[in-house]
Amino acid sequence: MLDVVNALRLGEIRRVPEWDDVHGNWKYRVEGEDIDGDELVAIRLIIESDLTLYILTVF
Repeated sequence: MLDVVNALRLGEIRRVPEWDDVHGNWKYRVEGEDIDGDELVAIRLIIESDLTLYILTVF
């Protein structure tokens, strides 16, 4: 969990967000590093109606 938090805090959105017509929300790819300095990518989703943040995938 600390790895994901580190990547979200210090990482960058380097690609254009992707709009999902089916679910009506944006997906963001955050690229950063885990706590050991290894590359980590997290795909996050924000639900605008209630500003909920979901982490979909981490690799």
